[in-house]
Amino acid sequence: MADMSNFSTKGGMASDDGVVNQTPPFAGINLFGSNPALEDAARNLSGAERSRLSQLGAQWGSAEFFELGYLANTHEPKLLTHDARGARKDAVEFHPTYHRLMQAGMEAQIHNLT
Repeated sequence: MADMSNFSTKGGMASDDGVVNQTPPFAGINLFGSNPALEDAARNLSGAERSRLSQLGAQWGSAEFFELGYLANTHEPKLLTHDARGARKDAVEFHPTYHRLMQAGMEAQIHNLT
């Protein structure tokens, strides 16, 4: 059997935990620039529009935004039907990262793209 003690997913050298069969984290990429089909679909846009898409792709593909998405998905919204005294409340509580992602989407005017 081959000696795998010095092998890992990071440049071929072993990681501290010895895990060798996992891909590197999918983060820190430009979601626009790394997608040839999307770039091809945007080929008729102006240079400014393509630049804006590249900026959005870098922002939304950053490790920070992947972490925000992970946290927003991990902490599901909570339905709050009643307050502490038993009165109807009917509210939904979202994790702060959900609000951060929604804010970033509104600032980028993603809601206007459809």
